[in-house]
Amino acid sequence: MTILGRERTPERLANELDRMATAAASALADALDCLDSRDIAKANQVIDAAHLLTKERDQILHELTSKRGRVAVGLAYVLESLERSAFYASDLAEIAINRAVESSQAEVPGGMPVRAMAAPDA
Repeated sequence: MTILGRERTPERLANELDRMATAAASALADALDCLDSRDIAKANQVIDAAHLLTKERDQILHELTSKRGRVAVGLAYVLESLERSAFYASDLAEIAINRAVESSQAEVPGGMPVRAMAAPDA
């Protein structure tokens, strides 16, 4: 993988980024599935996977601080994008959990109806 010119990404880092990209894409797909299925357990797994990806990103970013040049800058941008994707997946999973809880409360006989809170007037 070539990033920003003739410098080459070390193969180990390229493989790690590829694995992380696959994990981030999978987390996003799973999060979208959770929105539809309201699967709380799966949504929690997505949140855990997003946290793990963030930890892995931190480790690689720490390693990149010892490198110079375009490769380090390019990889830092890639890592930031992967982390952002993980955050989006985590946010979607949290929304799925909230929707699942709201729909289960609405289905409880004699339960309090779930209402959206109106934003206060500014």
